[in-house]
Amino acid sequence: MAVWRTWLLALLAVAVWFLSVYAQTPPAPRGADAPATQFSALRAQRLLARLQGPAKPHPAGTPENAAVHDRLQRELAALGVKTTALSRMSCYYGARWSAIECARITDIIAQVAPGRGKAIVMMAHMDSVPAGPGAGDDGAGVAAIVETIRALKARGPLGRHPILALFTDGEEYGLLGAEAFVREASWCARIGVVINMEGRGSSGRSLLFQTSPGDGHLIDLYAHAVPRYASSSLFGEIYRFLPNDTDLTPMLRAGLPGYNFAFVGDVANYHTPNDTLANLDPRSLQSHGDNLLALMTALERTDFATLKGGDAAYLDVFGLWLPRLPAGWMLPLALAVFLVIVLSGWWQYARLTRLGPGLRAGVMPLLLLAGCVGAGFALHAIAAAISGSSDPSFAHPWALRLALAFGVWAVFLPVAGLEHFRVLGNHENALPLCLVAVPDGVGSASVPTPHTFPGTAFGTGAVACWLWLSGLGVIIAALLPGISPYFVFPSLIAAATLPFATSRPALLLLPALAALVVWLGLLVQGEELLGLVAHPLFTVPAAFALMALLPLLPRLKRRTVFIFATTSTVLAVILAIVAGILPPYSASHPQRLNLHYVEQGGRSWWAVDPVHRLPPRLRAAADFSAKPQLLPGIGTFFVAQAGNARFPAPSAEVRRDGDLVRLRLHGSAADGMMLEIPADAGLVSVAIGGREFALRPRGAFTIACATRECRDAQIVVGLKAAPTLTLVEQRFGLPFGGARLTAARGRAAVPSQFGDTSLLSAHLTIPAR
Repeated sequence: MAVWRTWLLALLAVAVWFLSVYAQTPPAPRGADAPATQFSALRAQRLLARLQGPAKPHPAGTPENAAVHDRLQRELAALGVKTTALSRMSCYYGARWSAIECARITDIIAQVAPGRGKAIVMMAHMDSVPAGPGAGDDGAGVAAIVETIRALKARGPLGRHPILALFTDGEEYGLLGAEAFVREASWCARIGVVINMEGRGSSGRSLLFQTSPGDGHLIDLYAHAVPRYASSSLFGEIYRFLPNDTDLTPMLRAGLPGYNFAFVGDVANYHTPNDTLANLDPRSLQSHGDNLLALMTALERTDFATLKGGDAAYLDVFGLWLPRLPAGWMLPLALAVFLVIVLSGWWQYARLTRLGPGLRAGVMPLLLLAGCVGAGFALHAIAAAISGSSDPSFAHPWALRLALAFGVWAVFLPVAGLEHFRVLGNHENALPLCLVAVPDGVGSASVPTPHTFPGTAFGTGAVACWLWLSGLGVIIAALLPGISPYFVFPSLIAAATLPFATSRPALLLLPALAALVVWLGLLVQGEELLGLVAHPLFTVPAAFALMALLPLLPRLKRRTVFIFATTSTVLAVILAIVAGILPPYSASHPQRLNLHYVEQGGRSWWAVDPVHRLPPRLRAAADFSAKPQLLPGIGTFFVAQAGNARFPAPSAEVRRDGDLVRLRLHGSAADGMMLEIPADAGLVSVAIGGREFALRPRGAFTIACATRECRDAQIVVGLKAAPTLTLVEQRFGLPFGGARLTAARGRAAVPSQFGDTSLLSAHLTIPAR
């Protein structure tokens, strides 16, 4: 019977995992015959097909980009919406990128509805990366906004707040359209709140992953408006530390409140030629539109003054419930919960004649966490070593997913089996708490157990487990309150149930179930966001989920524990080996691999991104170096000789006046220009595109001008030293001879981001002051 109860607990965890996966499923798309007042994914899908036209990449400054602009303006005109174009050279300084990005951009501003006071702004970007047509990033956002405009107009006069739609340009080159809009004071002053629609894949729910600071009322509005939730304050907390930005970033820097939505499933298509309408899940488009239309409707009835407040701490439960509290409450609540559980533990351990079992019990959760993390790294290392890829599960995640699951279970059983525990019921000599450590061989003569809970023989004890979870909740609430709900909310249930579990031990299942729901839900979301290459995102949440199950594990014989653990370990290793044998990439989940033609110093090379392992066919197509090599000022690549230089090198007129160095660039057929400034240059300022930037970079610095107008750009840099700079002329595509390399790349690899490029470089010697 104990064995069956063990597997029932395992099945419970698996069931919660499946429910979490199901909760990630977007809603069914509404058809083109849906009521005019509703958002229809099929209508938006047909609109997107018209906007994309031949579905070519359309980065800022290209003829394809201008064609998308024209098609969008015709669609808006058909809806009776007046548009205004904002065209200029825009620059954005990203301190964490150590770069200034510039380009000629053209934003389209649509005046959807009049009103009084500040405006609600719907925002998405029109441009794509050079490598792909951008159906998901961000054609879906553009189409969702236009279909929302149509639905809002079908609902009749709105009137309380003005409504604008901002279609930005140059987002992929560094948030340039949003930056230009914010710097235009006459437009920025009109904004009351912003909703940004983004995409980082081709499927999944529309996830609210970022809000402006002081988001408590924004989250309340979201909770009351949207039909299904997909959000957590954890996302925003982590997003602050990632080197990622969207068009909402300049808006937040301007102090504007806002929401940021994106779907993130099938990230394999993101920024590649596979980001097509055919690969875009219409259910994700429906989820995008449901969120946008619902929030627009709610914001139209809202006084924007009420949106200002404190931060919220929250998470969604299966998309159906959004428990939330003010972030400022989390630390006091975490401390109170911890103290309740500490008092429970003190009441228990103060009556033990020996503290050894209790102290050993307290170590068990830490061992579980360390063991699960170790198992995750070990199994991933096995698969990676066999496959020769740092992400062996990219194309076929099932094998490594199962390997990690069995690996975690293999750790869980022995850790739980290191100590025996029993539940004590109400008895005149019994301790008035739920769980007491009882070493092997100690029977009822030593500690009365007239109401022993029959399901709990092995485990670390509820108090020990929840002391760890609630204690971590205190630390996290103090440092990163957005993450604290994952610890504090289940611990709150534990604090409420532990005092009553003496007479009703089954109550221990309630906090355990809460922990399973929140932690396995995070596990599923983590895999969707980053995949199993971030294996700690699998094993760490799994460990916290199973930690709450430890007190519920029944007594098992040591031989049974050994058999179960050994079997799970063997299965985990076998599955890790299978994950390594399976091809890491496929036509539907290809490797990101850019090809380059590089000229420098009168010589030329074919260059390939420094991936973990070069595809054999590609390596055979040219005499590529065995290891990546540095091309100064360009980057590190696998390289193969391509003969003498074929094209004229870029150049610049250089004139120095004290610390100021004036450069006028010349690129004969450039799609963009880059100036690389070394760390020892003493860079203090940059002036470009009508903007001036005061700088103190810690290392090398890049000035990138990404459109064709940059061929003759003028740049003024403040330099303390007389360095040698590297000027790079960038052209889309490869010259003659590159077709054989493109063919050798195969169907299991694709260009991404800037795609295949030709890079012509020259060194500029800066005279001394």
